[in-house]
Amino acid sequence: MPKPVLIEDFEVIPRLIELGLPKEVALDILDRAVGERARVNANDPVSTPGNEMRRWLTRYLRESKELKALGWVSCAHEQLEGIRNDGLKIKLVPLNTDVRAGMPSKEPVSVSDKGPKVVKAIKGNEDRRQASLFTETESAPDPLSDYDFLYYCVHASDKSLSAEISRPSGLVKGFVAHYSERIILCQPGEKSGLRRPSPVSEDFAEVEKPTVIRKG
Repeated sequence: MPKPVLIEDFEVIPRLIELGLPKEVALDILDRAVGERARVNANDPVSTPGNEMRRWLTRYLRESKELKALGWVSCAHEQLEGIRNDGLKIKLVPLNTDVRAGMPSKEPVSVSDKGPKVVKAIKGNEDRRQASLFTETESAPDPLSDYDFLYYCVHASDKSLSAEISRPSGLVKGFVAHYSERIILCQPGEKSGLRRPSPVSEDFAEVEKPTVIRKG
């Protein structure tokens, strides 16, 4: 059975290879999505930051040539937008979480509460996990409902950026809050946040002072 939290590369990299999600590919997709998310500003609707992060992460996961070569395809089964791997029977969906994403000692919590589709997917995860401890798991009537359900958990703010790929196992008051396996991609502080240094206005740019020559 996989360890609950994988942190170091000697554990993380082999596990991600098993899942068909190479670490360097996952981080490249994260960086590209964050670049798009960073364009959001205070004039956008309040829901824009989370929507943009999920939008671009989903798009780049689906467009990745590397992931396609490993068997990943676009998937919107049960209205959960992401990608799936039919060979490995895994589905991956982006999830915006709080600052605890990537913290080994704390479990990230989703920034919004989830509906019955997510509840069903997480229950499927736990049913398969519990059944694997005792007996063979029975196949679900819908084959895609039998896939392991993973989240690409991301926290992106002006000050912090962190991410992990994790298998949800429980909710608290409708919010995803517990995981049976967590694979840390980057911890808080390993990557800079969204805030970029502002360019210096030409009016205030440092220029060389002219030499003053006094006439005698």
